Amino acid sequence: PNSTKTELECYIRDYLTEHTGHTFEQTVEHCQSCETDEQLKKQIEQYRFSETNLTSHYRKELMRTLLEAKIDIHVYGNGWDRTGLDSYPNFHLHPPVSFEEGLNLMSQSKILLNHMAWFKHGSSERIFNAMAQGAVCATDSSRYLDDILKDGINCLTYSLSDICPISQTDIANKIIAILSAPDSWLQMTEKGKSTAAEHTWQKHLRCAIINK
Repeated sequence: PNSTKTELECYIRDYLTEHTGHTFEQTVEHCQSCETDEQLKKQIEQYRFSETNLTSHYRKELMRTLLEAKIDIHVYGNGWDRTGLDSYPNFHLHPPVSFEEGLNLMSQSKILLNHMAWFKHGSSERIFNAMAQGAVCATDSSRYLDDILKDGINCLTYSLSDICPISQTDIANKIIAILSAPDSWLQMTEKGKSTAAEHTWQKHLRCAIINK
């Protein structure tokens, strides 16, 4: 049983790596036959760490890619001292901060780097918080965000396939370019603020109530 589970975990990981646009639910259904929704829920619960481990891997490699491109990165939180990234002189690790302090840091930042969990049909409010605070958000996208985010206009986007530490990949080049063009950066922040203003909790709640 353990070897079978390990083999399936590897299969799920490999499938997600090759199909980064698929949801975890789609992946589990593909890799393991489930006759009922209850069986699917149990399989998702059993193999959920395949998703979280892969997300952590991509997040770490994203950071490594940007560090290799000589981009200064400030990180606030726990656990990053165990990633080996602190060997880079342009990696700056800080203690965790509160939500309010985080918003204040966003307002002082040129770029907010976002990497979502495996949300292929959703979003993270961190994207809109960064935009509202006047930072350019660099993030991966989703089917939901594809209709909202406009790469090079109100944000910078990347795909998981862009993450490669060997050379300056697409997202690294985008960040370097926008940091070298203050006028373009300012225009993008203004577009981002306008986008964030259309996606407040109040507006979404009002829309949900009306549609109900």
